[in-house]
Amino acid sequence: MRKVLATGLLILCALPAFADVEGADRAAIKRMQQTKRRPDPKGGVVQVNGKDTQVGQTTFPVRVGGDPFVYVKPDGKVNVLTSDPNMLELKSLDDLLRGGPFKVKSNEQYIEGRADRLVEFEVGWDSMIHRWPDGTEVLYSSLMDPELTRKGEAKWPDHNWSRRIYPFVRDAKGRWVIRDQPLFNPIDRTQPPTMVGHTYGHHFKTVTRDTPTGPVTETWLFHEEIIEDKPKLKTEIFARKMLDPFTASTEKVHLLGVGDPPYPSAIRENGELLVEGPRPFEAVIDGETLHFISFSSGDYSRDQYDIHFAYRRGDAIGPYTPLLRTENGVTDFTPFGERIKRKYALSWLGRAHVIRDSAGRSWAVFHAVNKLILPDFDYSKTPARDGLFNRNIYVVPITFGRAPNGEPLIELKD
Repeated sequence: MRKVLATGLLILCALPAFADVEGADRAAIKRMQQTKRRPDPKGGVVQVNGKDTQVGQTTFPVRVGGDPFVYVKPDGKVNVLTSDPNMLELKSLDDLLRGGPFKVKSNEQYIEGRADRLVEFEVGWDSMIHRWPDGTEVLYSSLMDPELTRKGEAKWPDHNWSRRIYPFVRDAKGRWVIRDQPLFNPIDRTQPPTMVGHTYGHHFKTVTRDTPTGPVTETWLFHEEIIEDKPKLKTEIFARKMLDPFTASTEKVHLLGVGDPPYPSAIRENGELLVEGPRPFEAVIDGETLHFISFSSGDYSRDQYDIHFAYRRGDAIGPYTPLLRTENGVTDFTPFGERIKRKYALSWLGRAHVIRDSAGRSWAVFHAVNKLILPDFDYSKTPARDGLFNRNIYVVPITFGRAPNGEPLIELKD
């Protein structure tokens, strides 16, 4: 991949008066932006990129940060892939947890091995790399109809209905080249366009099950999918067993819904319903292994967007129970990033990837925008043009416990 930019140095922007953003903590924000300090599992948010952004800046020629996925390579180096055309490269996981230094590299994806970069036409959503048991690496990214993308004709939002999850494999030149078919829900170009079947937000989980013939290890794909388009779009979370690295089962298992009636956080400004971005992980609480997914809901470009969690006991595949809270008689997904947003003046916070360091401690890697860059902007509404912002990557330690009622307790240690 072509190197684009080397950065990661501490360059604090000239922060405006904190009266502009209620609750922001100047000292905490300065600590958050420090580089080369030891990762502290006791608490503290660390900012990885975007430290050189200036107050009032609205253009970002090098974008990286949305929907981060942390890929630790066999040699210990780390790539943080995103839904932007670039990714971060770090020498180690510790470098990520301390906020750099890093390099920015282009996340180049190709159609049929042509010289055209996919990102010239469209940015793939939720790019990630999975290493299969035999050592094979496959990149997975969600994009609109490759036939139109190949011609440079895929346009947003006209062809967004055709978005599917595609695998990419390296060619002889080391480039990521798309395979012909998506993992599931192939496009039927003979039928009228429909948003039903549109999918992204993918992540894999290895599951070992006991069978009469002994333990069996399977790979499952967790993903979101639009399942209704009337009266409004509805997106929920599912799992499918992988039959091979390039094919998912046509059968899906429902993991998490928007609620009935819908939880307020799942309701978008236009009335659509959405839970998205499932990232599975496990935690041991009082000797019991619990299965979790982190997810987000609603409009990603609003203050209300946040990090949520759901859990499951026993088998990893099946319905998950969301962690909820009730305030003023209203029950909703618990917004685990609420305190962080207020303290560090962040918005659009979500899509956490929970990872473990070499000592087994857990960390949440998430994206957010810095409200101090445009302090007078109304973050309670979906902006007319979200290109005004760059979603940066942040890291925070995460701990697990058990509530008196037996439910898991989760805390982002800000």
